[in-house]
Amino acid sequence: GKLATRSFIYSNIAESLIALHRHEEAADNIINALKEEHFEDLATELIVDASEELTDELMPRINVQINANPNSLEWYMYKLYLYRTNKNYEQAIKTVEKIKALDADPYFDALLSSLYQNMGDFVSALPYAQVAYASDSTETDYISQLASIYSDLDSLEQCIAIYNTYIAHYPESNAAYHMRAQAHFFAGNHTSAIEDYTSTIALDANETYARYMRGRSYLTMGDSIKA
Repeated sequence: GKLATRSFIYSNIAESLIALHRHEEAADNIINALKEEHFEDLATELIVDASEELTDELMPRINVQINANPNSLEWYMYKLYLYRTNKNYEQAIKTVEKIKALDADPYFDALLSSLYQNMGDFVSALPYAQVAYASDSTETDYISQLASIYSDLDSLEQCIAIYNTYIAHYPESNAAYHMRAQAHFFAGNHTSAIEDYTSTIALDANETYARYMRGRSYLTMGDSIKA
């Protein structure tokens, strides 16, 4: 079989130490694993799932690595994971802004947008989602993110327009039809909502919620028989 790598050994030791609540030693081993191999699976998982105690040990060690490697995206990413896990979104945003100064990839705009969404600040989330969407209007994550922000802002016509683009690119996406149907429903466009709920059901016969919502649209239009 395949020989275990040094990074794999370090991360497995770290996992065992975490189980023993020996967080200081665990943190040392996680850092060693990542110095051997960035984004090593288990070490990264341990960071993403880090408890408050482990975070307190990891953060200063990661800062040491950032100071030694100021242009390294990887160490900033680990810091971001810790902030996000601990729901410290303000610090997470500051960290992504530092990453963006090193790498202008629109993925990081989408990431910033999602952090603002997590804070419930949809006004601040919107421009970053727009930048990501403008970079690739066929990327489903970017489309869904922008549409959901428009929905949260009650900008339902803009939300519908984004889902029009989604469906033009991915006409077999029952999720896109369902989400557009929801936007039509709450905008009061019940004829269009019924059409989209029907398309959702045609693509997935198990869509019971779409059937229920289609019935509500029929009732709103005064058609109790079809409902």
